[in-house]
Amino acid sequence: MTWADSLVAKLRGVGVRLGRERDRLVVHAPSGVLTPELKTELLGLKQQVLATLDREAIDVGGEGDVSRDVRHEIAGLLAVAYGRYQAAHRALSQPSRLPVNGLALSGGSSVHGVVK
Repeated sequence: MTWADSLVAKLRGVGVRLGRERDRLVVHAPSGVLTPELKTELLGLKQQVLATLDREAIDVGGEGDVSRDVRHEIAGLLAVAYGRYQAAHRALSQPSRLPVNGLALSGGSSVHGVVK
């Protein structure tokens, strides 16, 4: 195990998520977790940490720099977004049922609702 492997394990142990965007190291950490010392260590080992992330992506059958878990999470989010898109499309296909300012329009010209 290299210093970078140990650092990655240590950071993940305290809730830090690490990733890569091209040649950039992306770090998502809970507030107060990344001390100045950890930041300095991370910056000093950036290339080695990126290499560790690359090895992990390959080890889990990842493609490029995205692991299987991340791809699975993205697929789930896309499925939810597509479902919402379809629901909105269906609603827009039936304009007589769209709510307008809290009132439901029916039949194109009559308004049903409570006016206060």
